[in-house]
Amino acid sequence: MFPLTHLYILEKILNNLNSQVVLGSIFPDTILINKLSWEKTHEEIYKFKDYLIKNNKFKDYLFFLIGVFSHSVNPPGIDFYADRLYKDYKEGYCFAKGRLIVKQVILTLKIKPSIGHWKSHNFIEMGIESLIYPFSNNLREKLNLVLKEKKLIKEISKLLGDFYKIDFKIIELGFKEFLNFIDLKGEEKLLAEKYLLQIKQKHQIELDISLNKVIKLIKNSKVIVKKDYEEFIDYCIINIRKSLPVWLKEEKKYEKNFDFSSDNFNIKLFKGGRIK
Repeated sequence: MFPLTHLYILEKILNNLNSQVVLGSIFPDTILINKLSWEKTHEEIYKFKDYLIKNNKFKDYLFFLIGVFSHSVNPPGIDFYADRLYKDYKEGYCFAKGRLIVKQVILTLKIKPSIGHWKSHNFIEMGIESLIYPFSNNLREKLNLVLKEKKLIKEISKLLGDFYKIDFKIIELGFKEFLNFIDLKGEEKLLAEKYLLQIKQKHQIELDISLNKVIKLIKNSKVIVKKDYEEFIDYCIINIRKSLPVWLKEEKKYEKNFDFSSDNFNIKLFKGGRIK
């Protein structure tokens, strides 16, 4: 999913977003710049949790971990339900809807059929992102502000650099350059332009692609998801609310910091991104 969608769902789950949570929610997709693999940032969250516990950093970076968890595929976060499995679809919501436009995406982007389905699910994600935009003003402001927190970004980049065993400056650059590749203005034209920048960055190639055709596909994707995207969002909220407390509860000594009793999972008061 695209960043505003992640933040929109996460805010519904937590009722409050601090800087660590915001950075955690976008980190898995900073791979466009930092060149970590998709698998490492979407499927190895258990390893990162174990790393934090082993190094006595679980409490200090719990909110960042929650943000990453909410995004992930393993354990099941938003991208799991978007990519892998949604209800009885036998695949994720965005992949199922993306099947309707695979052929158009292949022709528009001039790509190999083998990656057509993956790229088509991106258009479904953009359709949802565009529909969520009118309700995301506070989230856009929050993301902009958080990405200016240089000290926190450096601190978390060093943490991740140690975990992944790479130069932290590469991860830091991923956060710093993130806004260059996403649209926070809610314009389909800008969303299309940013997506083409992503393709260029990822594949390191110049593509002769019609911007108008990309915009048309985004508009088509909005039509495809409009009738049931809110149901998908609610499904993510309900399931992550259930699984997140259970997953975090494994670390017993922090159990007092969470309210597991209500349907609306809440983290108790925090200060500066860290539990009191």
